[in-house]
Amino acid sequence: MENDILNQILSEIKALRSDVTDLKEGQQRLEQGQVIIKEAINHNTALLTENFTNIRKDLRTVTNDIKADVNLLFKEVESVKRHTNRLEQRVGNQK
Repeated sequence: MENDILNQILSEIKALRSDVTDLKEGQQRLEQGQVIIKEAINHNTALLTENFTNIRKDLRTVTNDIKADVNLLFKEVESVKRHTNRLEQRVGNQK
């Protein structure tokens, strides 16, 4: 009877050791997965930062181009307006 109890206790200890080993392996896999996830998040964050930086640069370039075009357009309109005024003055003087 005592042997049976001892055998049962030994069997339960072996089962517990096996469970502990399984838990340790699971913990290691979990930690490895967390490292992979952290690396993926860091990589994606770096890519997003780079993309946003490029987007800001592109927007700045487009904005500067538009401002230059608008300024050029105003100068051209101003030049045409002056020319028109001169022509109107000539026509007005000829009457």
